Amino acid sequence: MAAKKIAIVTGNYKGLGKAISELLPSLGYEAPLVIRRADYDLCDAKAAERLVNDVIAKHGRLDLLVNNVGDFIHKNISDISIAEWHEMMNSNLNSAFFMCHYALPHLRRTAALESSGASDIGLGQGICERGAGVDIRVNEDAERTNNTDIRQLRSLHPAHILNIGYAGAEHFRTYPTTTAYQAAKTGLLVLTKGLAKAEGANNILVNMLSPGHIENTVGPYKLENISLGRLATMAEACSAAELLITHTYLTGQNIELAGGWGL
Repeated sequence: MAAKKIAIVTGNYKGLGKAISELLPSLGYEAPLVIRRADYDLCDAKAAERLVNDVIAKHGRLDLLVNNVGDFIHKNISDISIAEWHEMMNSNLNSAFFMCHYALPHLRRTAALESSGASDIGLGQGICERGAGVDIRVNEDAERTNNTDIRQLRSLHPAHILNIGYAGAEHFRTYPTTTAYQAAKTGLLVLTKGLAKAEGANNILVNMLSPGHIENTVGPYKLENISLGRLATMAEACSAAELLITHTYLTGQNIELAGGWGL
C-alpha cells in the first residue's frame, strides 16, 4: 500500500482552509495538524520553520503545502496605520514565503523519491542518478530510456504548492479601502509565478486559487457586481482547489473563482 501523502494547510481551522483539509483524504492526503495562530504565528519565520519541522519529525515527508492564512482589512489606505500595513504584508505575503522557504527542501525530496520509486511505471532499484538533491535509482531498462521518457515518468508524481489569493490580483485593479490587502496578494501572485518557474525542474508545481466572494465572505459585496448573481459555494471552491493540487502539468497558474466579479 502506498504511503499516505502529507499536507500542510495553514489556517485550516475554519473557512476555506478547513474545507480543503476535509477534502484531502479523498485525494490520498492527510493534513495532520489543525494550524491556529495561537500555536504557530506564521508571521514569524521561526514559527514557520517549527511547523514544517514538527510535521517532518512526525511523518517524515511533505507532499503538499497550501498557504491559506491571511488577514483582511477594509479601510481607506490613507487611514491605515503602519502596524496594520505590516500585518497585511506579514500575514498574506511574508507568511507564505516563510512556509515555502522551509517546505521546499522536503517537497523536492518527496517529489524525487516518489518519481523514482513508482514501481507501477517501471522504476526500481539499479543504477544511481542524481536529481533534486537526492539519489534516484532507476533500473537498467529506464537507463536505456531517453531523457524525455524519464522526465515524463517523473512528472506523474509532482509535489504541489497552492497559494490562496484574491480575485483581481492579476488585473491590478485596486480599491482605496482594500489597497493594503490587494498589495500583499498581488505580491503573492508574483511569488507563485516565480516559484513555479524556479521549481519546475524539481517537479514541484506551484499555483494560486483566487476566490472572489464565497459563502463565508467577510468583506462587503454587491450581488449585482457578480455576473452570476450569487456567491460561490465552498464546494465550488474546493473543486477548483482539487484541480490545482492533483493536476500533473498545470503550474504558474492563477484560477479566479469569482463568478464574473471584476470583469
